[in-house]
Amino acid sequence: MGGWMDKFHLHMQNRWRQYGSIYKENIGPQEIVCMFDPEDVAPVLRAEGRYPRRYAFDSFYLAREIMGHKLGVFLENDEKWQQYRTVMNKKLLRPQQAAAFTPLMDEAASNFMSYLRRKRDQGGMVTDLQAHLFRWAMESGCTAMFNQHLGLLSEDPPQLAKDFISSTMAVLDTTNTMMTIPPKVHKALNTKAWKEHLEGWQTSFRVTKQLIEEIMERGLEKESEEDEEIPDLVSYLLSVKLRPEEVLANIVDVLGGAVDTTSNTMAFTMHTLARHPDIQEKLHDEVMRVAPDHQAPVTQEQVHKMPYLRGVIKEVLRLYPVAYVFSRVLNHDAVVHGYKIPAGTNLVVCPYVMGRDPNSYDDPEEFRPERWYRENSKSVKAFSWLPFGFGARGCVGRRIAETEMHLVLIRICQNFLLEQEKDEELVGRIRLVLIPDKSVDLKLIDRN
Repeated sequence: MGGWMDKFHLHMQNRWRQYGSIYKENIGPQEIVCMFDPEDVAPVLRAEGRYPRRYAFDSFYLAREIMGHKLGVFLENDEKWQQYRTVMNKKLLRPQQAAAFTPLMDEAASNFMSYLRRKRDQGGMVTDLQAHLFRWAMESGCTAMFNQHLGLLSEDPPQLAKDFISSTMAVLDTTNTMMTIPPKVHKALNTKAWKEHLEGWQTSFRVTKQLIEEIMERGLEKESEEDEEIPDLVSYLLSVKLRPEEVLANIVDVLGGAVDTTSNTMAFTMHTLARHPDIQEKLHDEVMRVAPDHQAPVTQEQVHKMPYLRGVIKEVLRLYPVAYVFSRVLNHDAVVHGYKIPAGTNLVVCPYVMGRDPNSYDDPEEFRPERWYRENSKSVKAFSWLPFGFGARGCVGRRIAETEMHLVLIRICQNFLLEQEKDEELVGRIRLVLIPDKSVDLKLIDRN
């Protein structure tokens, strides 16, 4: 999927300017209705029902059908989805779980600082930060899934870890191609994109299965789902009596949704801080006031004392939401902005456009972390900031993602001053999610 579809977020912004807060069009075989007004979005999402459905990624379903694997929480629907989601929520969305995951994630963030130092050239420049951040996000996410480091940030990563990276990239790089031409056509023609897509999924399942089997052999799963000491998601899912093949499907789903999102959000964050030295220094001052020792572990208590840090991440997600759209399939007839929309319609909400709407934000193109301070929050229109989706089908890994990003940003601020060689704005492009449209190359100058 190339050309204008690579800039679909900008296409939707132009449609919003042209047609207003709601419009309909066809994207490949899919008819969609796009919504941009928070006041229209709110009642639709609040009435999404017990089993909300969203856009079906046909290539994901087809690959699993061919491989004989089950669907996980990302792809399942109805009662089975609710079963998985209820189990996941207990482990991933409770506030105390962020603290439980923090030590190993903080280790991954600290290891990433050493990794970045090895990647600098003689002038301190690190090129293609997205690729390096992808490794960090995979390493960090796997600590929550498997309670172990994979070694992706070491000088000589094990083959298993390298296979995990390459397979995930293969799936992401080929998914867009499957969205305009039906994947069954790709399969029938045995296209290069289809072969790479399927091989990527096969390797992802193989590697994940091996890691799960290692946990089962170590006997880490507990007997009770109430045990707060269960160290990782795999052991927890086994403890609540999900079958190994169900655990496999769900871990692949959660990891697949976690890595590209956090890594690209951090690429946008580092680029934005380099473009705004005053904001970077204000953030550095807050970090050093709360967590001055870069060798000491970072705690969630410290993160809670850093409102500017949290505001920086929220502001990046407003301007560059990697989940630039999300969808719901209407389960009932609805009237939106005076239009009757029948059940079964694929409704698309666009956080990218909504986050830049002057009706929702003062000076929307200005990067202003302070707008997220509690005393300023009343000025932000409800349902205008939805980078993690909303409701029962919202991002199940939100707390993991926020924890990872807060920790690595603290470590970056403790260790480096970020500088650009030339001032360039990122507009983003689409590779399933919103990613930087050019290589993020920054100079990393040691703070100490």
